[in-house]
Amino acid sequence: MSFSVFLLKFLASKKIIKTSLNKIITPRRNNKSNFLRVAIVQLEHTRVPSVKSFVTLLNRFLNRMCDFCPDIIVFPALMDTLLFGIFPLPLFKKSFRSMVKKYSGLTSRVCETVMAEISRRWQCSVIFGTTRGLFIYHEGQRMENILST
Repeated sequence: MSFSVFLLKFLASKKIIKTSLNKIITPRRNNKSNFLRVAIVQLEHTRVPSVKSFVTLLNRFLNRMCDFCPDIIVFPALMDTLLFGIFPLPLFKKSFRSMVKKYSGLTSRVCETVMAEISRRWQCSVIFGTTRGLFIYHEGQRMENILST
């Protein structure tokens, strides 16, 4: 195992992720109605320096929709690219493109873990994309189909 892989696995370890997940906010009240409530998040793709910062960034958006209590939250594609700020760039002399190819499995896994926890705590569906594809989680469980007829 190379030093860079070891370092990244440490910076995105289960313990660090679990500590960060404890900071995810939950809705203040459960305002269910006969309407389907959808929240669409639009954000600028800037890299964050840690998993904790990633959760803090998402909490800014979740805080705005606390009273709305959406049934579906739609995040943009390539959410895991925000986590590429974790990489200490002086240690990674490769291009950003090669970093994405090599480490996207790790960043996608972290992103999926965070989104699954959001969908579980908010009791809703979360739709988002990573460098590994599009995903949907419903109340913490990964779903295969977005719509069924």
